Amino acid sequence: MAALYGGNGIPANVTDKEQQVQSFDKFAKEAVKHGADVLMGNHANQDDAVSNLEILKKRPSSTCGLVNPFIVSTEDYVRYLQMNSACVRVQAARSGQFMSI
Repeated sequence: MAALYGGNGIPANVTDKEQQVQSFDKFAKEAVKHGADVLMGNHANQDDAVSNLEILKKRPSSTCGLVNPFIVSTEDYVRYLQMNSACVRVQAARSGQFMSI
């Protein structure tokens, strides 16, 4: 199951940061619920898309048994979301903003 979370950019004000953290948490629960294990980003630097596409492009079609590089575990997908959430919290702290969540 593929999942695409768009909007990883960290907002400026604390209210929007709190909303974004809540959104990451909610999306992580849905990822677990549905077994999301394909990490896709809306920017190629978020999911190694360029490298992964090169791997797939150069792979012979007869190698169907090889793992698709876009497929990660559900656990790894949730970890990706948690890392993004942590980045928002760190940026808030660096900016002297107190998050109530």
